Amino acid sequence: NIEEAGYFFNERAKFRANNGKWGFIDMSGNIVIKAQYDDVESFSEGGAMVKKREYDGDGDVIYRGIIDTDGNEIIKLDDDYTSLSGFYDGLAAFSKPNERGYLNKKGEVVIKNKDWDFIYPFHEGYACVQENGDYGLIDKKGNRIIKPREEAPIMLFNDLAVYIYV
Repeated sequence: NIEEAGYFFNERAKFRANNGKWGFIDMSGNIVIKAQYDDVESFSEGGAMVKKREYDGDGDVIYRGIIDTDGNEIIKLDDDYTSLSGFYDGLAAFSKPNERGYLNKKGEVVIKNKDWDFIYPFHEGYACVQENGDYGLIDKKGNRIIKPREEAPIMLFNDLAVYIYV
């Protein structure tokens, strides 16, 4: 009943069943997390973001959370998240109404800021944040490394970033 599948990460691959829902299989092709989610990301650092949509009488409510490779909730599914990433450098980027930040693997908010418009996942110890339309860079303690002033997102690779001057 598998109609579509992704690549293996953390020995799990996402799949879409003929019911339109997503789950995960192991390296032998056995279903280890049944197809019950409306959307999923591939596993990263032992966790995968999952999304469930439920109808509450007034419209769809979307719940986001993060599960481990056995299907246990690491970050409880919550309808307050407007976006949620998987784990990168040990942190998951989240957005809630009027707040953006990062969660650790215990689900604790370790960095947050109400002024950020958009945030990117961490990579090599740094994350790009957008504030008032400009981009800057923070470290894993939330300290500004580059104040938001750039016109394009900043991504470091091997301690180097592409700089765009317009």
